Amino acid sequence: MATKAAGAAVYPLLVLHFAIIVLPAEKIFSENLTAYLTTVTSVLVPFWILLVVLTLAVMKKVRAVIRVITLLPLLKSYRKNQALADLCFTLHAFLTAGCRIDVAWFGAGEATGIKRYSQIGLEMVQVVRDGKPPGEYLKQTSAFSKDFVQLYCNGEKTGQLEKNLEFLQRQYQNVAENKMSAASFWYPKLLFAGIALYIAFKVLSFYFGYFRQIGEMLEM
Repeated sequence: MATKAAGAAVYPLLVLHFAIIVLPAEKIFSENLTAYLTTVTSVLVPFWILLVVLTLAVMKKVRAVIRVITLLPLLKSYRKNQALADLCFTLHAFLTAGCRIDVAWFGAGEATGIKRYSQIGLEMVQVVRDGKPPGEYLKQTSAFSKDFVQLYCNGEKTGQLEKNLEFLQRQYQNVAENKMSAASFWYPKLLFAGIALYIAFKVLSFYFGYFRQIGEMLEM
């Protein structure tokens, strides 16, 4: 999904580079080559630095950057559903491997990479050590949907917890993938639209200036 999103952004970025390189070309004639190169590099170099920094931050999973990016519409929902899918998957894996429920919850919370779920996993350790079932704790928190709590509690009572967690994991994963697909479709389109508007503005500005100069010459 990340590769798909990055691939969809390639064409708008190429168009942006084309605009940055071509639109200031009139400076070669109105001023000189040095002025043109200065204008281009003053935009391209900071843009490349920003792009490299963002790419490395995402690859290294820097929490501050990921948090800012995932505040965007669609991506915020993707992150939440992907985290829940990871939590269900990890819980299922731990329980299938025969781990204790407190260990499973702690590991599942950490696997999400989200502070809220990590804290819940830590609190669940104490809940289990106090002799209480995790389902009772889930009923008291607003971190999970009613469907999650209901299926978890039913699985806890009927011995079908692993099966219910597997079902929840598929459900959350499907929602997460749909959100990412929508984001990878719309955000490159919005980026391209913004670039197209910028190019149109620059072209119109150039022609307005050109015709104004002609008009001033004719008035003379």
